[in-house]
This record gives sequence, structure tokens and C-alpha cells, in this order.
Amino acid sequence: MSSVQNENESPTKRQKSLPPPPVSISTSTSVSMMSQQFPASTPLTSNVSNPMVAAHPTASNSVQLIPKKIPTGKHLKLSSADALFAWLKECMNDEAALASGANLLSPESMEFTLEGRQQAMKTIESCLKKQFKSATKGKRDRRDYPFPVCSAMSGIGKTRLLDEWVKKFNDDADIWSDVNFPPIKQRLALVLSYGNGHSVVSEERSMGAHAGFAWRLLYAMFLQRNSKLNGWQHFWTSLPRNADELTLGDVFKVIQRFLGLNDQDKCALFVGIDEYQRIPPNHVDGEDALANFLDAMFSEMTKQNSVVMLPMFAGTDWSKISLAASASSNAYAAAVSTTRVRMPLLDTEAMRKAVYGRGDGMKELLLQDIFCRHLFFLGGVPRPCTEYADECLTWQKTNGDKSPHLAKEKYKNIFEEKFGEFFDNVYSTVPSDETPKAKKRKEKTGFTLRELIWLVAYSVNGETVTEEDTPFARIEESKIKHLSFRRLRDGSVCILGDDRRLQLPYCFFYYLSKVNKSNHRLPPAEDAFMDALKYLGDFVDYNVFNPSNAPWQQWKLFGACFVALRINALCVTSATNVSTLKKLFNGAETNVSNFTVRLKPMRVVQMNEPLNDSLPASILFKDYPRPVNWIKEGLVVLNGDNGKGIDIFYTLELDGNPGNYVLIADQRKRVHGHLSIPETINKARAVLQNNRFPEVQHVVVALFSMFTVRKLDDLPPDSIAVTFDQHKTFHGALHLHPAASVCVRVNVDNQAALEGLFCKSARAGAQKIIQERNQGCVIVSFENLQFLLGDDTDNLWGDAVDLCSFSC
Repeated sequence: MSSVQNENESPTKRQKSLPPPPVSISTSTSVSMMSQQFPASTPLTSNVSNPMVAAHPTASNSVQLIPKKIPTGKHLKLSSADALFAWLKECMNDEAALASGANLLSPESMEFTLEGRQQAMKTIESCLKKQFKSATKGKRDRRDYPFPVCSAMSGIGKTRLLDEWVKKFNDDADIWSDVNFPPIKQRLALVLSYGNGHSVVSEERSMGAHAGFAWRLLYAMFLQRNSKLNGWQHFWTSLPRNADELTLGDVFKVIQRFLGLNDQDKCALFVGIDEYQRIPPNHVDGEDALANFLDAMFSEMTKQNSVVMLPMFAGTDWSKISLAASASSNAYAAAVSTTRVRMPLLDTEAMRKAVYGRGDGMKELLLQDIFCRHLFFLGGVPRPCTEYADECLTWQKTNGDKSPHLAKEKYKNIFEEKFGEFFDNVYSTVPSDETPKAKKRKEKTGFTLRELIWLVAYSVNGETVTEEDTPFARIEESKIKHLSFRRLRDGSVCILGDDRRLQLPYCFFYYLSKVNKSNHRLPPAEDAFMDALKYLGDFVDYNVFNPSNAPWQQWKLFGACFVALRINALCVTSATNVSTLKKLFNGAETNVSNFTVRLKPMRVVQMNEPLNDSLPASILFKDYPRPVNWIKEGLVVLNGDNGKGIDIFYTLELDGNPGNYVLIADQRKRVHGHLSIPETINKARAVLQNNRFPEVQHVVVALFSMFTVRKLDDLPPDSIAVTFDQHKTFHGALHLHPAASVCVRVNVDNQAALEGLFCKSARAGAQKIIQERNQGCVIVSFENLQFLLGDDTDNLWGDAVDLCSFSC
């Protein structure tokens, strides 16, 4: 996407598709590109009450540096619909054409199915209906006009959501039946952007944001694909010299005239406004351009015009529009109402369904584990995933008869290219000597390795964050110590959920798992954190979606890695190494004693022997040359294959009681059974009922089960439970990992695994699925599975939908 360059802006400071920095920054070459993109926010000790607002230069200072440039066209009576339409006709190729339904994305992009956005669509629908009802009734309370704002990281599908509403506005009559919506011929819908080749030019800066938007709306409706003018710049230079007098009311009169509407008729006009964060200061509004624009838009919506405009915004900088909405208030009115539309990362199943809609060739690609792995590594962000899928599909159609080995190499090359573009260019958050793009440029970009480790650690440490928290403040050599989570979010690096938990695309984890840390001297906790990520990459990620690996085996390996990551993350990000088990298992159901433990860096190991009362303290682990004391050395141990009842175990030293430990025994339960939660926990505890480890003072059992459990109030003492209901909160940014849950792969798993989906007649149900698979059927969704099962659907467990994976 193109960006607007201020005449006073150094090329080394400017970054593609990111918002302008909140404070001025040094152009020294020693400052990393990341610190240029996301400069340090004003320290909290500043006398300025709102650093995000006051850090900007004043309006007079900023606009003085941009010469005022007036359009060169003749003076026009803009309040006259006839005069304004006559001017438009001079610029149009076809006087009868109107660009309703115009969108920004290509038809090919729209072929990918919109997945994982059901809640977002409901939020937008509610806002638009409320806007229309309020406008037709002449309400003047700003709370009756909620502006839906889709603010999230780049590539997550904001523009696609705008385009989806262009289609829905014109095609889906049912959802509008309760608001007395106009007929189809009196509905107009389009999307306009402040990026994508339509950046703000000097002539637009010479007028207010309200007038500038009004001209953009005219251009989008009448000239976007129907112009005699020579491009975007020529349009602005050709405007009437009094162009700054145009209002939205004048535009509505032109639309009313064009459609031949009476004053009593209504036209519903949906306008999607993309890249709102690029609306810059101008000579009329100064720094209040966006605030004044929102205020003017609301004012026009309350005037009961024949044209009822229903706006929706999309962009990356939530702070900019939320602060602008607050600034739009005055002594007589409250702030403009904005409703944030949440855009979470997509899980792997949603991404698979999205690309499946692209065409028949995609079915064959989805049968390949390497293709599915690459979709997952791209982190649940739709744009790079669909671009990768499209390029693989194109290559497959042209070279489908080539060898499977050649195809895998090609898919790998496409993935590495897309990963480099996505991670290095869009996020610019990686140590520059490691990424493909940076190797070519031979220059430093992005976060330092330590800053990237801390960012990822915050996403898995189990704790909540606030917008103003500064994650790098305690990294001594960091040049972005005052960079807040708010700036990271608004700069398109991360997601902050309503639960105040940090979410990151999986590409951050994948990248760190591949970094060679031997060139970096890291503190012990960060070093151990990197080792845990490498273990996750080598033993879990490398095999995910591989049909030869049972999902419960991957679940066990992932569980051990996650324990090490959680403990190491707390060691990295916490000011103290003293913690409680409740803090360590934040997000889980706990009934544990109120003792504290001392955390230290942990590493994952595997052993051949099972855990039991006779296990010695020092044993030989796989890939270890000598016996190690598993109680004292900071190890997360994967129990041997014959380890009854316990899958993972580790110890933590008791605070204030040196040399004494609590033993955590982790059991994974993947099928429904006749035992209750307490009975299952007590059965696992029985393995260690004759505790012969003198250093172990307490034994705590942690039960992990992906089946929903409605009652956890009767947990036995010193026990922990993580069921499906706690899965997302407990695992944080890694809850979308395919191995984080023990799903049944409907298209791959054997009969015994399939039977776990059924509460009765399990064998018959599993055999029916296998019969369908043998006939070449690929089951792509739970709805598809229900259709194939027919009457046997009633035999599924009530939470079977949460246990099904449709990867191939």
C-alpha cells in the first residue's frame, strides 16, 4: 500500500503502511528501523496529561512545512446539484454509470471463503441497523450512531470485511427486513481508501478533511472506473478552485438527483473507509482533521437527508480513531460513538476452510501435510496464507505432473518467500541478519533478538497486560524502552484482546525456533526460552499434520514444551523469580496450597523409564551423555511410554525451604471415560502414593482433558484441571497451535480414535466415516460430518465439534 510522504520527512524514517509516529525521533543510523516505526512514547513522568495527543507537533507547525496548493479549476456553485453534476459529466466516460458495489480487492481474492468472522459480522450488522434507524427517525444523540471500526494488524482481513459488506448490502435482503430498508435499486455500497494508490495529495491538504472526503466520495461513485481524467493526481488538480467549500450534503443532493429520488424517498449508502489512520493534518483542521471529520459526518447523518450514509472504518491504529472520537466532543455534545470490531487470529481449521473455497485444485493441496504446516506457520493471518495458497495452486495447475519431491521443494520456496515478506516487511520485527530479505539488503532492521524474545514471552507467561505497559523497559541496551503495548498494537505487531492478553501470530514463534542463538550471548532464562522454542519446532512443528504422528503424542510433546515456555517466560518477564502455583497455572482451575515456589530456567527432556516410586533421582535421559538429577536440575520430563497415569512431570523448589520441592505430575486424558475428574486425578496420584523422594514435600496433579467439564468445584486438594473451557485462557497465544488440543483428525485417524467422538454406537459411527473416506470423500467441516453421519449424528458427544480436526 502506498503511503503519504511529508515534505519534511526523511526517507530513512518513513515506513510502508504504518501510522506516523507520535513523537519526533532521531534519524541517526544507529536507531533501528523498529524504533523509527514505533518511537518511544512520552514517559509517564511527563507533565503532559495525554502523551499520545500532546506528542504531536502543533497544527500550525506541521502544516507550515507543507505548501498550500489550490486546485486550478474554475469556480463552481457547489451547493447546486445541477452545476456539480454537470462538472462530473465533463469528467465521465459514461454519464449513466455509477460505481455502486465497487470494492478494493480483486475477484480472485474474494473467492476465498470468509471464515472466523461471524462475531465481527454481527457487530457490524448491529451498528449499521442502529445507524439507519436513528437517521430515519432524526435522532441526535451520538450514542445512536455507533461507527463500527475494524482496527487490527495488517493482513488480518479488514479490507475483505469492508468488501464483504458491499456484497451483503446489495444482496442479502433478509437481514434488513426489520429496519424497513429501501429496495435494492435505492441502495448504494462502495469502499474508498486513503491508501492503495489514493493517498492524500497537496490539494486535499489545502482543504478540511470533511471536504476532502466529500470529493473522494464523488470520485469513488462516479469516476473511479469511469473517468476521462489522467489518474488520481489529475483529479485533484482539476477540481474547482473553491473545492474546499464542498460538503457531504452537496454530495447527497447529487446522488439524489442522479437516482431521481423525491425528498420523501430514502437511499441507503454504505461507505467503507479503509486506512483511516492515513488521514493527515491539513491547513483547515490542523491536527484535529480526523476528529473534525467524524464530527461533520455525524452532523450530516442527523439531518434526515434522502441519502442515509452508513459508514464503517478499517485501519491499523485504534488509538488514533478512539482519541479522535473523544476529541470530537465539545461543550454541547458528547464524543462520537465508535464500536470496535474485533478481528482475532484464525485457527488452522478456519484457514483450511478459507482456502478450500478457492477452487477444486485446493482439495489436493490440503491433502499434503507440508502445505497445511505452511498455512499454520503463517500465523492465522489471512493475507499471507491466501497469497501462499494462490501461488501454490497456480504452480500445481501448471506443473501437476511433476514429481512429489519437486512439488514439496517448490511449496517450500514459495513459503519462504511469503514468510520473508510477511514477517520482515510487514512487521519489521526480526533480527536483520536472520531473515531472507535482510540478508539481501545487508542492513539492520527490526527488533533485537532480546526484544523479540521478551515480546513472545509476554504472550505465553499467563499474565495480562495493559496498553501502557512497556515490555522492553528492563532490557538495558534496548533503544525502545518506552515503547508501549498500545503502540505495538496500533503499529500492527500484536493483538490485545478484551481479556487484556497479548496475542501474536505464530510466525513469531516459528521464526525464533529457527534462529541460531550461538551468535548471541543471552541471559540464562532467555537462553532456556529459546531452547524450549527450538524443541517445539524440531519435535512438534516439524511433524504437525503428518498422518504418521498420532495427535495425542503431539499433545504430550506440546504440553512439555508449553510448561518450559511458561516457566521460562515468567523468569524473563517477572521482576522476581518467586511465584505461586496459581500464577503459574493462570487460566486453569486450581485447588492448591498457598505455598510459593522459586522459578528457574527449565529445559525439556525425554526418558525411557516410567515415573514411579522407585525411580532414582539421577537418571539417564535421551540425548544426554550422563545421568542428571531430575529433581534439582530444572527439567520438564516426558514420561516413558509405559508411564502409567503420568505423561509429564517436573519439580519446583519451595520458596523459603531450600532443597525441598513440589512435584507436578501432568496427566493427559484424551477420551471420555467412566471416571469423574476427582477420580481421574486420584488415580494419577496413586502412582506416587508411596512417595520415596525425600526432597519432595508436595505432589500436585494437573489433569488436562479436551472434553468440556461442567463442574469443577469438587477438585481434590493439590490438584489442577485444564479442560476445553480453560484451554484458550491457559495457553494464551499458543491456544491456536494444532498440538495444543488433542483433536481427532476425521480424515486421517484410525477407527479407535474416531470412536472417541461418539458417546454410543461408537463402532458403527466410526465405520461409517471410514467408508466415506474409502470412497474418496474429504470431510471439510463439522456440518459436512453431520450430513454424512445422518441419524448417527445424535450419537456424537455434545462437545464433539470442539474435538474434530478436518486437516488431511
